[in-house]
Amino acid sequence: MAKECGMTKHATAWALGPVLAVGFVFAATACAGVRTKSDAASEVVVQIGRESYVQYCASCHGVDGRGGGPVATALKTALPDLTKIAERHEGRFSEKEVASLIDGRNMPAAHGTSEMPVWGKRFSERIGGGEIGEEYVRGQLLVLIEYLRSIQR
Repeated sequence: MAKECGMTKHATAWALGPVLAVGFVFAATACAGVRTKSDAASEVVVQIGRESYVQYCASCHGVDGRGGGPVATALKTALPDLTKIAERHEGRFSEKEVASLIDGRNMPAAHGTSEMPVWGKRFSERIGGGEIGEEYVRGQLLVLIEYLRSIQR
């Protein structure tokens, strides 16, 4: 099987699944003239986000997002309740801020070290980096943000 970015074509297609699914959902609903924020397409994005959240975040933040994952007790700092992101910001859920925190690659040095993985780097490396790696990062951030928005109390 031919290699692409250090991965087989099959592995690349599998790893791009969330990005491709989100793109397909948005393209299909846009062609139909349907808004994605209030329909089944949005539910699909949230479900994909939930699956990514469970895979990458739940071990620390807990399946419910409240900070009680099995790894949480081993960490130096208490984890925030992710269901209260908007509440902590006067009812505002900033996609840009949440994306920056999850991505982690542009955190100011003044913030010190972080126990949270630098997911932007990890997601990009998973696909071999470069342009396609950045597309994968954007897709992962999109679905994770939509899931986190959906669990706000």
